[in-house]
Parts: sequence; structure tokens; C-alpha cells
Amino acid sequence: MLGSRYSVCPTAWTGLHIPHRPHRQRLLVDLRPRHLVPRRAPRWGTSEVQTYTESPSNAAVQNGVLTITPRLAGSSSNWTSSRLRTHPRHDFSCAANTRLRIEARIRLGTAPSTQQSGIWPAFWALGSAYRGVYTNWPAVGEVDILESPNGLPRVWHTLHCGTNPVDPATRPTASAPRRPFPATAPFTSSPPSTGSVSSSPRPWQNETITWFVDGVQTFRVTGATIGDARAWAALAHDPKFLLLNVAVGGSFPDAVAGARTPNATTQGGPGAAMEVDYIAIYSS
Repeated sequence: MLGSRYSVCPTAWTGLHIPHRPHRQRLLVDLRPRHLVPRRAPRWGTSEVQTYTESPSNAAVQNGVLTITPRLAGSSSNWTSSRLRTHPRHDFSCAANTRLRIEARIRLGTAPSTQQSGIWPAFWALGSAYRGVYTNWPAVGEVDILESPNGLPRVWHTLHCGTNPVDPATRPTASAPRRPFPATAPFTSSPPSTGSVSSSPRPWQNETITWFVDGVQTFRVTGATIGDARAWAALAHDPKFLLLNVAVGGSFPDAVAGARTPNATTQGGPGAAMEVDYIAIYSS
């Protein structure tokens, strides 16, 4: 982490700390389902089953904490949730010879995993060039800072870049070992979870993207790991925006569960919610 070793100067991103309600000039609700938008892959490209809304029952700030709550109404397929993304004016990038830290304090749902099959909370960054185009993924670069499907006490870190279908030369996906995640811990008990990008005069192959959970380094990828200069630039240097969402169902939780999700035991509500104390970006 940068704070103990470097003089960290907060950028304008420190103004992104969550206010008393989702601030429309900072956080926007992604409402448009991809199957209704030309050129977008159906169901967000991952076979998710929820509909995103801006209802306070799905996204609200209570006691200064942003809470995204998936809910089931009526039939087993009528899931709603929320997906928030940062405003374009707050796009960020890691300039040459600098270090960038993306930081958040997040608490995940505390219901038993048997009641969270298919619940898929995520905190991630996506290349700004994706806006308005939608067919340029994964070339725009995606950094999944934190994902935790099915109520498991684990987090996943993943990178997406290169071409689609997969081009082996660009190493489009790198996935981290699973890190235990104390879902019931209070916000005040542990450091935030972070992602750190380091750019230096050294060759791009030596630059790094590093993940931390509760102050413990959990994953690191270098430019050499990716093996392609353009793909690395998309991941480490091109402008990006942040997203916070709780999806329901989809290819990732299905693969982890080894079965179709959600199922008859899946319950929404507070036990499946993602709580966000704050998010911020720092540079040095």
C-alpha cells in the first residue's frame, strides 16, 4: 500500500466518497438492459437474470453507507438489483511514472451461502472507450478488483484484455487465487480493499497491477504476464471508470457453483446486499 511509503496526494477522486444518497453527478445508475440496446450483448454478456433499477429498495444510502440490494418479487425469475457507475467527468488513468491506488471499504452479504446461490457482487473498473461503442470489450481493458459469487467467503481478482474471441497472444484473462473474505466483519475492524497500479521509467513489462484485501497483498500481475504492449496499456494506462453492482445469476456464479443459479433456495434482501462505506482514488 502506498500510504506508508510514499507521499500520496489525493486527486479529485477523493470527492467521490459516497454522500447521503447516490449523487447523480458522481454515480449514475446503469438501467439499460443490454438486450434492448443495439450492439450490446444480451443480459450484459454474462447471462445475468436481474433487471437493474434506480429504486431505493435496490440502491440507497443509509447512515452514510451505500447499500445495493438484490430482491426477488413474485416469480423465481423476477429479480431486481442495481448497478452504479461513475460519471465521465471522474474518469481516471495512471500516467507515466506515477502510482495509482483505487480504494474501497466494502462489506458483502452475511446470509448463508445456501441462500446466496447466484448472488454476484462486484467492484470493478472498465475502459472509458467502452461507452457508446459496446463491441470493443475486452480490448478496452477491464480490471475486476473484487468479485465474490454465491455468498462464498472468497474474493476473485481478474483482468480482461486483448481480443474476443480469445487471442492467446494477448493473455486476455488472468485470475487470482481465492482470498478468504470476512463477510461479517464491521467496517471499522480492517483496512480497505485496494488495487494499485505502478508505472515507472522501467520497461512496460516490469509495471505492475497489485490487489490487496484487508491490507494483505492477494494478487499481482506484471506487463510481462500479459505479454502484449497494447493490451497492457489498456489495462494499466487508458482512462477508466468504476462500477459497483450486485448481479444475480450468470455464467460466473454458475461455473463456480457447478450448476444453474439462482435456485429455489436463493434469497435476496439485506442478507445478500453489498454495503459500500466509501470509494476513492489516490495518485503519487
